[in-house]
Amino acid sequence: MNKPFLEISVVSTTDASLDVVEVLKKIKKSIMEYPGNPPLSAKITTKPSVLFTFASLNHFKAMYEKDYRIYSYLYEEIIQKQVDLSANIFKTGAESLATNLTQESTKNKENYIVLRYYSNNIAPMRRHYQLIYKVNEIFGFQITNEEVQDGFLRFFKTREDFEGLSIGCDEVAKWMEVFRIFKIDVEHPSIKEFIEIIQSYLG
Repeated sequence: MNKPFLEISVVSTTDASLDVVEVLKKIKKSIMEYPGNPPLSAKITTKPSVLFTFASLNHFKAMYEKDYRIYSYLYEEIIQKQVDLSANIFKTGAESLATNLTQESTKNKENYIVLRYYSNNIAPMRRHYQLIYKVNEIFGFQITNEEVQDGFLRFFKTREDFEGLSIGCDEVAKWMEVFRIFKIDVEHPSIKEFIEIIQSYLG
């Protein structure tokens, strides 16, 4: 039986200055440093793409399961506690970014980058991305996922959406960096409540 694998490649980008290989190296580093069950191996191919091989199907599932558990908890707590994460969470002077995140016109703009995730086992990915989309939607992040044969296409509408992809594994530090990228006010009561939800999950 073939070992589970995940291959990530860049389909397109509107950023002519973007170094595709450097993007793949960043993704590789992020996934290889993921706590718990990192891939058995990872290499940059000549396509180019980054190819991860996993020791077993359970190891592959575990990588997605860890994120699924925490995102499921976050989503349920946000809904249950009615945490207000609307546009007023943005810093003063960052209104243009808040508008860009919610404006109808941005939906018709070309995506900043499109990634393809190819695998011989997409069931864990499907469940994971369905939930991630719901959490992204709450914040107004414009990241969508389309299931294709043997994988997914991931569409990142803005540079900020993409920059939040590979920024470390510590949950609190990761979200704080996402808030910095999107110019979200970390002193806003709703954001403080959101961080408390994360900390309550981590114990």
